[in-house]
Amino acid sequence: MNTKTITLLAALLLSTTCFARLGETKDQAAARYGKPVKCEPESGAECCTYNAARFTIKCYFIDGIVGALLVSTPDKTPFSEDEITVLQNANSGGSAWIKQLGQPQGVWQWDRADGKAWMTIARGDAMLIESAEWRAHKKGMDKF
Repeated sequence: MNTKTITLLAALLLSTTCFARLGETKDQAAARYGKPVKCEPESGAECCTYNAARFTIKCYFIDGIVGALLVSTPDKTPFSEDEITVLQNANSGGSAWIKQLGQPQGVWQWDRADGKAWMTIARGDAMLIESAEWRAHKKGMDKF
């Protein structure tokens, strides 16, 4: 097999086993990662931290559902293009991601075409994926 084929296979494997998805339950996240390293209140939600592959993943739960994900690389190694694509696919909700231009240096942002999720990468090694529910929660709204 050539390198491109191996990279594609690894990306497909990661997409089905490694990354939580917006809208998943705490049980689904635990099935994907195993027991969390810790769970504690943070940002007005229950936040569970997991270690999976080379990533630290913080799942922010609103009413038992993942509303936001903070994915980082503890060794500060930037995400590869394949890893970004896998994370986008895992959290697409069947909708395309649209890259936003004009961001500050070191920041990349995508909006999901359906307007229900956003992805921001800072420094290349920290990614925040937010649902519309999470953004409403952060603004102090109950529902919208």
